[in-house]
Amino acid sequence: MSAAPLPPDEEGRLRALRRSGLLDSAPDPSFDDFTRLAAFICDTPIALVSLVDADRQWFKSKVGLDVAETPRGDAFCAHAILERGVTMVPDSHADPRFADNPLVQHEPKIRFYAGAPLVTPEGYALGTLCVIDRKPRTLEKAQLEALQALARQVVTYVELRMRTGDLDRSTRELERTQLASRTASRAVQSLLNLQRAIFDGANHAIVACAPEGTILSFNKAAARMLGYEASEVVGSASLTLFHDPKEMVRRARELSEELGQPIEPGFETFSAKARRGVPDEREWSLVRKDGTSFPALSTVTALKDQAGQLTGFVELAQDITERKQVEQMKNEFVSIVSHELRTPLTSIRGALGLLEGGVLGDLSAEAKEMIAIARQNSDRLIRLINDILDLDKIEAGKMELVHTRLDAGELARAALEGIRAYADTASVELRASVPDKLALFGDRDRLLQVLTNLLSNAIKFSPAQGVVTLRAEAVGANLRFSIADSGPGIPEHQRNLLFRKFQQLDASDTRRKGGTGLGLAISKAIVEQHRGRIWIESVPGKGAVFFFELPRRALQQQTSPGALPAPNGPRVLVVEDDIDLQAVVLQTLASVGFRAEGAGSLAEARERLQLFRPDAVLLDLALPDGSGLDLLEEMRRDPRTAEVPVLVVSGTQRALAGPGGSEPGAPQLVDWVVKPFQETQLVTALRRALRREGAAQVLLVDDDERARELLGAHLATLGVTALHAPDVASAAAMLLARAPDLVLLGMPEAGAELLTALGNYQRETGRATPLLLYGDRELSAEDKRRSAPSSIKNLPKGAGTQEEFLRAVRDLVTQLEPATRRQGP
Repeated sequence: MSAAPLPPDEEGRLRALRRSGLLDSAPDPSFDDFTRLAAFICDTPIALVSLVDADRQWFKSKVGLDVAETPRGDAFCAHAILERGVTMVPDSHADPRFADNPLVQHEPKIRFYAGAPLVTPEGYALGTLCVIDRKPRTLEKAQLEALQALARQVVTYVELRMRTGDLDRSTRELERTQLASRTASRAVQSLLNLQRAIFDGANHAIVACAPEGTILSFNKAAARMLGYEASEVVGSASLTLFHDPKEMVRRARELSEELGQPIEPGFETFSAKARRGVPDEREWSLVRKDGTSFPALSTVTALKDQAGQLTGFVELAQDITERKQVEQMKNEFVSIVSHELRTPLTSIRGALGLLEGGVLGDLSAEAKEMIAIARQNSDRLIRLINDILDLDKIEAGKMELVHTRLDAGELARAALEGIRAYADTASVELRASVPDKLALFGDRDRLLQVLTNLLSNAIKFSPAQGVVTLRAEAVGANLRFSIADSGPGIPEHQRNLLFRKFQQLDASDTRRKGGTGLGLAISKAIVEQHRGRIWIESVPGKGAVFFFELPRRALQQQTSPGALPAPNGPRVLVVEDDIDLQAVVLQTLASVGFRAEGAGSLAEARERLQLFRPDAVLLDLALPDGSGLDLLEEMRRDPRTAEVPVLVVSGTQRALAGPGGSEPGAPQLVDWVVKPFQETQLVTALRRALRREGAAQVLLVDDDERARELLGAHLATLGVTALHAPDVASAAAMLLARAPDLVLLGMPEAGAELLTALGNYQRETGRATPLLLYGDRELSAEDKRRSAPSSIKNLPKGAGTQEEFLRAVRDLVTQLEPATRRQGP
């Protein structure tokens, strides 16, 4: 027998293990669920969550084994933590490392072992999730992948426990700080008790399913949580069974925008991100068998085999009903803090200021010193309360950001002027390097708060005669700020603590600096609300540099709710460096059904074209890093984008006459729109560009996908473009975006609703679109009287054979097409 060598990071690994709080802890049903699922998937009598300590391995959870721990020298898991994949021992008798191992020679007489390491986000292997058998064997690829996936979920749960502990400790710190009010103290204690109750009763539903969504396994926690027995859902149901259809529709719309491609409501709503290798964690309202619902935190992860092929998905769900109740209590507590503490503290601060100012006469030097100390500490307490309220508001999503166009130089100057007195007191020099005319969109007050926090932090840790430098620069589509100090720097192992609430580094020098430990947490929250990111780079002994990046363009939230693009609308890339004009164009296109995205430079446009193929491009010529014609030439040389319509939007008159250009060697384009332009002019030109010259466009409105596909294939043989809409809402968006020549409606019950949409379309554009209704009943006479289209025809879906039906559609389209060519869009 050979004992496993120590890992190279053993000291840090043991610290991480102790910090996890798992060793010698009380039983936890959630860990038992993991081991039972591992034993079930791998078909083994024994499964363990094993934690490798300095001289032993201790079992946090076990199935099929009675002992609680074994010596580390005998532990198979001590070998497994040296690897990052699954360590598998098919036959211990044939492996010289384990042949004479006491656990092999005696109970539990291990012949087969497979262990997946439990690796933390910092890279430390705490132990393993392992399965054991008393006979030689191996695991299939799918079982290995499932074991690794479960090990990752164990680590996720461990991190959740630790985060809950962090929140618990933060709340206790808040309790100690706010002991001035007995009512507030009772609220904090109640909050702590509820948080502990949530933690102690935490249980997770684990549901594994096939790539297409069919449920393959359903654990007991899921049965308790959702009210179904495993036999009712395994092999026959999908994850969609437990979800609200309306919520799935909303999530599908969000994903369509986030991922840049249509996502249909259904199983793809849960699996779309996981298929891309990104675990999808979000809150859902889960629906029980009896129809009631409850809030849950769900994580969906993809399972893949060793070849990288998708084998299925695992959903981990936690009931967060009690957490929602805790949030309500916390809000009530914050209200108490605001009223019961800020009001009297303001009075105390004012009274001390009056005394210090000599309102009641001259004071002795000793009295002045005591009053100054009291005023300074009351100021510190007020700042702490304000920071707590700010952070709570941000985390609750109740802080409204007012996005306006900002000048980076003006923002930097305002921040420096506001902090200069503090820098002078600390004998620290402030420097700035911010280019002129560098603009962005954001909330001025909140971004100024971020800069002030970071500058204050840099000054605090810089020595006397030190230098703090503020810089800003454009980085692609983002604006990057950096604040560099000349302080002692921050060791790498402490950097992940910086942005936590109430967190300060433990160095004695840091402690002497004071502070609430909330400034960086608030800054991170504000930056992330602007869809940006914040980070630090530091070399110990050579200072630190804090960075944060923000998107320069207007955020999507600025688009009015009524102007959201249709999920299936044409996708347009708007290449325009003036961010004000770009924002106007994006909102204009969204309001008429397009999915529009912006790019402010050639470099950014090239990046976007690598990510997706647009249906059309609006192209400015004068860009900061070159001419738009360069991009046009590149697109025409690339087979993937060679046929994409390109409209030049320029402040100069047309340089290339006629579609395609008249100059020898000139790159082809579809149209040229001169600034300033009317919004309708731009939309009309874009709609024209999206149509093949001389071809009719027919909009098929039918909730029967197979019927639409059949009709679309038939129309394609006639050279006609078929546009598909599964419902009236999608049809209304397609009317605005594509201006079809004919509408075919296969849902007579929706006829009146579609006529209303056609009427709105005609009033807006002056275009009357014929309607062909095919179905089992006709429109009523009242509906026809309210008709806006120039003509309505009815073709019973069941009349004659399918061939006769398609022939009638073909005859109608054939008659329509010549008129289409004459009239144009």
